[in-house]
Amino acid sequence: REKVQAVIEQLDYKPNHAAKTLRTKTSLSIGMVILDDVPEFLADTYTSQVVCGLSNYLADRNYSLILQGIRSQSILKKCILEEIHADGICAILSGSKETRKKVIKKILNLNLPFVLIQDKYPDHRIYSITQDDFKAGKLVAEFLVKKNCKKFIFLAPKQNWPAIEKRVSGVEKVLSKKNLNIEIVKCGDEGLNDTKTAVNNYIQEQGLPEAIIGGNDRMAMAAIRILSEKGISVPTEVKITGFNAFETAAYITPNLVSIQSKAYEIGMEAGRILIDKIRNKVIDNKEIIFPVSLVVGESA
Repeated sequence: REKVQAVIEQLDYKPNHAAKTLRTKTSLSIGMVILDDVPEFLADTYTSQVVCGLSNYLADRNYSLILQGIRSQSILKKCILEEIHADGICAILSGSKETRKKVIKKILNLNLPFVLIQDKYPDHRIYSITQDDFKAGKLVAEFLVKKNCKKFIFLAPKQNWPAIEKRVSGVEKVLSKKNLNIEIVKCGDEGLNDTKTAVNNYIQEQGLPEAIIGGNDRMAMAAIRILSEKGISVPTEVKITGFNAFETAAYITPNLVSIQSKAYEIGMEAGRILIDKIRNKVIDNKEIIFPVSLVVGESA
């Protein structure tokens, strides 16, 4: 072994990746599919954190990541998924249940190990990893109810996401017990301009809410800035919360009340499952749910 290693170093030998994949009949790569109609789909911190966790886990094991963004309008065309040559697939999907179902079926037709993130689908071939977004919604609602809030709005992106649905359901579960309601305010691509327009329109038509629940930190932080520009005090006049508690939330004042997300760890867990499946290891747990916790700040 020492003699061979010495020759390798002397000749500066590098393994031929193409030849290796032919011999092993593997590509030593994982495909990552993100279904999102927003062009800047990696601007979402949750998505980018999952991608980072997955990519780093794979890199440490000499696997590469093939990242592919897909828009819902292209699903009915020749599927770009068929052009992904990988040993396994990981997916984060948005859109209606029917739209997500179409993509899932196309991925299943590839007959590859498949991990679905932040969603579930009734098929034994799929490994599902989610965070407990239903509980996350409950935690936020319970916190705001204790602050005696009565009038709520929930900021949500125009694009449908399973995680947002679960968060809304969790909020509604708590509020219904108090005979309280929440209004969903759609914020387009969830960027500053779309969120600003949506919040301004609501205030003009319905007046100030007592609590604004951002579907994620990005919309919650946009709401804080919008109210600040109007001279409306947070949290004295309006209380605001978010979801995910990534580092970016530390750049806003007041500090955001949010829900801690383990998006990076979820990406790593997806990598672990895929590599173990490729290596024919037994994986008993088809569904993994990451716990969540409330991060108390000064915005509510």
